[in-house]
Amino acid sequence: MDNADRELLQKMAASWPKRATVRADLYRYAVAYEDPQRPDYPDELIPFANHPRFLAVSPEVQQRIRTWGWLVYNDRTIQSEEYLANPAFTLIMHGAFPGADDISLRQSVQHCLIDEHFHTLIHLTAIHETRRFRKLDEQLESPLTITVRGLHEAQALVSENWERDCLALVFGTVAEVSIKAYLNLLAENDVIQPTHKMIARVHNRDESAHGQLLVPVSKALWEHMNDRQKRFYVEAMPKALEAFVAHDFSAWRAILEHERVEGVDEIIGDSEHEAERGKKMVRDVSGLRRLADELGVLDQIDFDFGQAG
Repeated sequence: MDNADRELLQKMAASWPKRATVRADLYRYAVAYEDPQRPDYPDELIPFANHPRFLAVSPEVQQRIRTWGWLVYNDRTIQSEEYLANPAFTLIMHGAFPGADDISLRQSVQHCLIDEHFHTLIHLTAIHETRRFRKLDEQLESPLTITVRGLHEAQALVSENWERDCLALVFGTVAEVSIKAYLNLLAENDVIQPTHKMIARVHNRDESAHGQLLVPVSKALWEHMNDRQKRFYVEAMPKALEAFVAHDFSAWRAILEHERVEGVDEIIGDSEHEAERGKKMVRDVSGLRRLADELGVLDQIDFDFGQAG
């Protein structure tokens, strides 16, 4: 590990008590909801917001669909923490990858784990409070995200534990370095409930630090990988990136079917067609491009960073 990376890790480990949401008391559980007419989720993030069949349903059903969109957003954020970030950080802390012996590195990774568990609590509370505010008792099972499914599918195709661990590390790194753009979609929105904006904003504060931290952490682990492990890591990166930027309408289909909206196949089909015309989801993968560049493997990553955003 070079001196610049070591100094960054030391700085981040020392700043955690003042920076982290869980330590700095930036999040209030006593969240306040304002005008009930304010949407829970913005129309610009609903892929079929202008579709005739969506516009044809009653305002009440439209409002419920927006609420489900917010609830699924929280659930999928929890999925990212529980299925992607936490396993990667836990593997690092448990010594699955040589090179994680530096005390500042270990402290910083442990801080991230504490942050992630707190984020799960924040979003779990958000789901509960929204349900109570909207008097929504019924359940809707949110499908696993395409990124989580991609990890599980990739792990099912390999036979060795170190390969499964490496996939967990790569997918977790991709999610953590890039999730801030996903959170920004709500953190910067002035139309939705202010409480929802606040939840995304305080979460994003932590994730910005996590994304920065994972570059030197990944470099430290990379230095101790053998040639076979490095090749596998490089081959896994595009798989994780493709899964992360891919459009995923499974949750929206589940919401529309739950609300018994007519023409679900048509709505989702048209949305998929529009998404295909636009190609990838617009995500910020600049941090991953930087990581690949600093590892010296950017030219080996079979992924169009420019197209992804």
